[in-house]
Amino acid sequence: MGRKWTSPPGNLYASALLVDATPIAKAYQIGFVAGLALHRAVQDLGGSEFFLKWPNDLLWRGGKVAGLLAEGVSPPSGGFACVMGVGVNCQIAPDNAAYSTASLSQALNRSVSARELFDRLVERFVETLAAWRGGEGFADIRSAWLAVAAGLGAPIRIAGAEGLREGVFETLDAQGRLLMRRQGRVEIVEAGDLSLLAGEARMEHGGRATGS
Repeated sequence: MGRKWTSPPGNLYASALLVDATPIAKAYQIGFVAGLALHRAVQDLGGSEFFLKWPNDLLWRGGKVAGLLAEGVSPPSGGFACVMGVGVNCQIAPDNAAYSTASLSQALNRSVSARELFDRLVERFVETLAAWRGGEGFADIRSAWLAVAAGLGAPIRIAGAEGLREGVFETLDAQGRLLMRRQGRVEIVEAGDLSLLAGEARMEHGGRATGS
């Protein structure tokens, strides 16, 4: 989409390779698992006022602190592999982004190294993967994710193939798709750029949103 990627020193850039962790139809759930694990890792370090923006950004007071991206491939020999990547502004928040940013060190009011966060993230990711059980435990992951969701019950804007749409973020369905109440009915949102329109801690940053 023509967006620039930057990797300033001091921040965390990590990837987890998962092979045959779940059927392809449930692979989208891994993003929720990783987002929840990251939120819990940040809490372990003393973080507060952090929220997860659908589907997998981490926000602090409206600024983007982290983003996650899942990429999958099905080799000709069969099976399914997924690389779950995470980038976290531990020390430096880019100042040339088209949206508000923040760093973990800023939020915690102390220096947080990539190694310190990585050690907690590994433990929390393994723990959350075990609870997910390859998709069987997604209902619990979904509930925990909603408990720290940015913009839940508030106005949102979706930019996608159908143009701009505005409504209220109702919840996630059982497949992790966003449900938006708009013009008296509930619409299913599978993909688009999401902006949060209300609430200081629950504002801003359009990200690529992918459903099942």
